[in-house]
Amino acid sequence: MAWTFISLGDLFLFTSMFVQSRIYWYLALQNTVKFVYIAVPTAIIALSGLTHSIYTGYQSLDLPQIIDGKAIFPTSSFSQVSQLLLIVIVFFIGIELLKQAARQSDKKSKSGSIAISLLYISVGLGGAANILSSSEGTNTSPIVIAIYAVGMVIFTLIFLIFRIIEFRRI
Repeated sequence: MAWTFISLGDLFLFTSMFVQSRIYWYLALQNTVKFVYIAVPTAIIALSGLTHSIYTGYQSLDLPQIIDGKAIFPTSSFSQVSQLLLIVIVFFIGIELLKQAARQSDKKSKSGSIAISLLYISVGLGGAANILSSSEGTNTSPIVIAIYAVGMVIFTLIFLIFRIIEFRRI
């Protein structure tokens, strides 16, 4: 049962990573490259990573194991490399959103774009750090947790500050 839920989670993960390629294409490449040239390689990477992840889980049906209070899940190096390649797209989306925020004149739109771009950047950095630090089969690295926490705090603060300012104007 755990293998089924992990595989379902991996399906959602790789699907959402593929969707990010469409977002990046829309933000940065739509005027220069047809989407099919981005979609096909991204789909191949995502499907390969998903297949390897599910296969690895199927080969290790005795996992996850709980050792010292940490869950050890089956991992595939190929799947992790696939995830890392796809996470680069998430990071680049954050950069593109930050560039677009610089061109916006409305403070509300600009603050929203900055908050979302910083969230994308922190997810990209955190996801990459998570994959690079998970050689032991766990993803409890303090660096990863700190990156995610800082990104979420910045995102929340920016939105709250500008929502409070907007609320006071009313």
